[in-house]
Amino acid sequence: MNKFLEKLQIKLTPRFIRKIQRIESKVNSLNEKIDFANNKLLSINIFYNNLLNNITNINNFYKLNLNREAYNHRLYDNNKYNIAIVKCTGNLNIGNEFINAGGIYLLRKIFSNSKFYEYEFLDSATIDNYKYPTPALLNKDIKEIESNCDIMFLLCGSIISLRAKNILFELSKIKIRKVMLGASCLIYDENEKSLCYSLQSLYDEIFCRDNITYSLFGNSFNVYSAIDLAFFTDYISKNDNYICNYGGGYALINIDLIRDNMQVIEYYKQLLKEQYKNVYVYENTSNTYYDIQDFIYAGYWDSIYKLIAKADFIVTNRIHTSLVCISNSVSFKYIGEDNAETIGRSSLFNMINFRLEKDKIYNKDDLKEYTKIIEEKKHDFVNLLKSIYCSDKDA
Repeated sequence: MNKFLEKLQIKLTPRFIRKIQRIESKVNSLNEKIDFANNKLLSINIFYNNLLNNITNINNFYKLNLNREAYNHRLYDNNKYNIAIVKCTGNLNIGNEFINAGGIYLLRKIFSNSKFYEYEFLDSATIDNYKYPTPALLNKDIKEIESNCDIMFLLCGSIISLRAKNILFELSKIKIRKVMLGASCLIYDENEKSLCYSLQSLYDEIFCRDNITYSLFGNSFNVYSAIDLAFFTDYISKNDNYICNYGGGYALINIDLIRDNMQVIEYYKQLLKEQYKNVYVYENTSNTYYDIQDFIYAGYWDSIYKLIAKADFIVTNRIHTSLVCISNSVSFKYIGEDNAETIGRSSLFNMINFRLEKDKIYNKDDLKEYTKIIEEKKHDFVNLLKSIYCSDKDA
């Protein structure tokens, strides 16, 4: 400042300098007031946005209650409904296949007098995998659901995630009663916690498959604690005599067939061949592998279920392969990273008091104690659904 005034040939007297300093002080004071006002304005904007969100959620809850009252009126008029089932994307992984099979069985058992329309939300709608994402359902399917159906059940797994956020928001706009069955988070972070907060006002009821996801909803009145839908595939296998009381005389390796795992797979093949005559490598995927010895490709979920349930021993890093082993008392070793020491998808086993630990071997005799717990949890889930949706609780 002084050099600038010297260039203008202004004499820097003490009095003039004091005036400049007073001006600078006033300018600084004014800037502080402007910053303070901006912070206040920002706080007001945040408060206003939160208020709008709360008003929106209250409005959505009000609409949910109106929908529920209208539905319950129909519910006590008769026990026949037109039900839309929206399945997980099939053929991506075995967990989705078991969830779909178990969920369909569960709903058809409870609503035995109803008419069903089955759909699949498209994986091509996920925003992180596809450069040009599609809608979750085609327009013709949405129109058919809204025209023909009373209620829509979305069969879920770890769907509460940013990658599936647009799918959940899109399906929530369908103008009938909407229910999420067996839902959970994917990575259980703050983003997914925020997503839970939004979803509770967009869906009429939400049934969580693990207690951690349930807690993220903050005890909302329309959110319930339940179990993974894949547990109900066990009912299908037993009713259709899929599973025998003896092992198949083989061991099975079910690990992601990626380059980093090939040495692990080969290690376990050699190790298991010392005890079992036949050792097979299996992975449910849309890709076939022509250069892996003893590789089994099975495309249908029931073939896969039998393959797992009849094995004498299994090594896997898959959550739902572990689930089938537990349900059918098949000895197995879990080598996945998503285990009891982390907060993740393995949390679904908390609901049956089972702790999935990495590198631990579970013997079939030890697994039999969980059979009764699983049956009790399934029975509780069925009764919960009946108490909400069925006028005849014994239906």
